[in-house]
Amino acid sequence: MNRRRGFTLVELLVVIGIIAILVGMVMPSLSRARESSRRAACLSNLRQLGMMLQIYANENKDQIPLGYSNGQPWTGYYICQNGQTYPVLGRLWVGGYLKTGGKAFYCPSQWENQFRYNVTINPWPPPGPFGVHTRAGYTSRPTTPWNGDVPGAPMTRLSKLKSKAMLADVVGIPGFAPGGTTVHRIGLNVLFNDRSARPVDKKVYEPIQKIIQPLPPQNNGAPLTLYIDAANPANTNAIWNAFDMQ
Repeated sequence: MNRRRGFTLVELLVVIGIIAILVGMVMPSLSRARESSRRAACLSNLRQLGMMLQIYANENKDQIPLGYSNGQPWTGYYICQNGQTYPVLGRLWVGGYLKTGGKAFYCPSQWENQFRYNVTINPWPPPGPFGVHTRAGYTSRPTTPWNGDVPGAPMTRLSKLKSKAMLADVVGIPGFAPGGTTVHRIGLNVLFNDRSARPVDKKVYEPIQKIIQPLPPQNNGAPLTLYIDAANPANTNAIWNAFDMQ
């Protein structure tokens, strides 16, 4: 009577080793595929926001709610500030321009809780508790200073921006390492005035973030000229100028 021979321990270990190697080969591909899907979703979000800005401009004499708050040029992400006021992108929420829910305001690749959808320190829908901000996962071009709900200067006109960048994944935050603000590993996604959205390589942005990182976060701790230089559009040492030239 023939007996079936089982696997030896050595053979089992060899099989397990082969499986581990195959899994190790497949996982990076799966990770890249997931990130590619998230990048595509992020670009779709930006295009939706571009459509909202176009509708807002149509209904508000070409004006759009871009800018920053408290003299801090990186704060173009506010939807609700301190659970009370709605500066910058918050005007899209207050005006009812966001019809599909809050997730269009958020990049699916973002891991920093300050800029993720509906977490404890970034509640959705706004307003959250008193003193708690609701931030978007995207930052607007720092063209207009805001004081609460009120712009401190004439609002940006959509037609004047021509082919310039309007929104991007979170940029230029003091205290943040460059790698922590390059949301998609290889770079950032940017929305332009023609409502197109496309990736911008991190080489465009990271050198400026290395200058911004050690600066203090209080008012005017990071000068506006590191973000935008309207007088010198060719100055690529300002984040948004560099985006404009892509």
